Amino acid sequence: MESESVSVGNVSKVKQLLKTAHPDLLGALRGGEISIHRAWKWSKEAPKRQTDALSAYRNDKGVSKAIRVLIARHEPTSLPAAPDLRSLVLRLSQLKPDVFSNVNVSVIRVPGKTVFVTEELLQSLPPRQESMPI
Repeated sequence: MESESVSVGNVSKVKQLLKTAHPDLLGALRGGEISIHRAWKWSKEAPKRQTDALSAYRNDKGVSKAIRVLIARHEPTSLPAAPDLRSLVLRLSQLKPDVFSNVNVSVIRVPGKTVFVTEELLQSLPPRQESMPI
């Protein structure tokens, strides 16, 4: 059985926490919601300030989680498959002139020979036609 090492500092902090920390703080600590160090810092405050700090911490974590969930809903689950260069050139050549005026072209400095295409441009391309040689 492996033994986990415990720092002397944390042992001292826990002993102090048991004497000075509000029960809600101890519960959050036991549940792994907050670290020993955070609880110890807050435990130096008056009980009301301890619970206020815990409440604010929980609110911040809740807001952050809600933001991540909302952002994730708007991120595509998967990107469309990239066409091979021959197919891309063929499909680009079939675009109507009015579409070309809305396409920006940029040169970027990266190693290798790579063509980058935005998802929006890829979706606006005509369907792939195998029969037309390039």
